[in-house]
Amino acid sequence: MMHSSLTSVVALALLFVAQGAAGPIHARQVGNLDCNLARVRIIGALASTADTVKQLPLDLNTAQALAGVGIAQAGIEQIVVALFNNQTAPPAARDLVGSGLTDARTALASVNVTAGGADECGLQKAQASLEAAIDAGNDVVTLCK
Repeated sequence: MMHSSLTSVVALALLFVAQGAAGPIHARQVGNLDCNLARVRIIGALASTADTVKQLPLDLNTAQALAGVGIAQAGIEQIVVALFNNQTAPPAARDLVGSGLTDARTALASVNVTAGGADECGLQKAQASLEAAIDAGNDVVTLCK
């Protein structure tokens, strides 16, 4: 549940701490402060999205939303491992992040909840955190050059 996201955050933090001992890392990989903050924001926003979706009634759409978040998190994990090993992030991992975000957005748009109920509030929260993850992902693409 939250353990996977926490692991990713810790791995990302360790990457930045270990970069001095790991030898030269290309600027795109290390990134500046804004780049690294965007990286942390996408991880946090995806964790928040997953936690919120898990509180919604389980149906095909919420299951697909969780699967999309999981795909995006798997792509991020591959990128973190590559960066930690001083390798270029695999394009396939970036594609996983993008497709996972798209899948989650599409699924959440199809979730039906009772208007005015607690589930509607939860759905809106999940959609907002997913949009924050997408915005952070776009910032990573823009800032981490």
